[in-house]
Amino acid sequence: DFLRCLRKDGIEPSNCVVSQITSFQISSYCKWLDENYMPRTYNNNITNLRTAFNQIIDVQEVLMRNPFKKVTAKQALTSDNTIITKDEFEKLIDGIGKVPSFTTYHGARTERKDNYRPYLKSAFTLCLKSGMRREEWSTLSFNDIKEGENGKKLIIVNNLKVERITGKLFPPKVVPVNDELQELLDESGYQEFKGTDRFIIAPDRKIQTSTLMDVCSKAFTHYYKEIFGEENFKQMKCLRKTYISRTYIVVGDKVKEYTSHTDMKTLVDYYLNKETTTTIINTNFWDE
Repeated sequence: DFLRCLRKDGIEPSNCVVSQITSFQISSYCKWLDENYMPRTYNNNITNLRTAFNQIIDVQEVLMRNPFKKVTAKQALTSDNTIITKDEFEKLIDGIGKVPSFTTYHGARTERKDNYRPYLKSAFTLCLKSGMRREEWSTLSFNDIKEGENGKKLIIVNNLKVERITGKLFPPKVVPVNDELQELLDESGYQEFKGTDRFIIAPDRKIQTSTLMDVCSKAFTHYYKEIFGEENFKQMKCLRKTYISRTYIVVGDKVKEYTSHTDMKTLVDYYLNKETTTTIINTNFWDE
């Protein structure tokens, strides 16, 4: 994006030296970011470029100040309504495929990007009904679903975020499968593909998982704004927060049991028969 803005201002990046970058180009780029991205993304882009310019200036020993040094961070938007209601979620799902799906970006050239994907409804529903982080539900396969002799099922996945941060192996995470979650799994082909490594969301994907997650996150915000108004702001992470809040209502402090656990065999044998698991499995998600 920054390189595109440079070209718009008549600077070819391949022939450019950092000393050619002036406050004019920085201002032009910041304006483009402001028109096309939310404050958090705006800040991330500025931070990344500030770091990159620091490295270039140090390595090449250029006698200049970092042009991004004085760029002021945007106030990231927040929302007090961090969960989604049943009415909101149903309207959101119903609106996919009906309300406009294109987002227009104004920059060096105007672009229209289509947010619609056939797997959005399944992705949003899986995120809400399982409470998994996006890197967990986006890589969820049918062989992550374990079934006991009593017919009860658990989704068991690695604790990816904690393992990535610490570099250590942690006990897996567990999600009890109730009727509503089972319905989604059946619609995705559970009976045909159970025990296989086929992805539940976008099984025929030709994009990287990181791209899939980004597409879903941006689509959620787009559709939410289209349905509830431009002034409204909720991100996809509200789905996970809603799951945690609803589960806490059902099982209280025992909700923490569904984050990290013991080895696989003990997990399946023990938690498939636990009272709290049974409570979650037998509870409709939106029950009061």
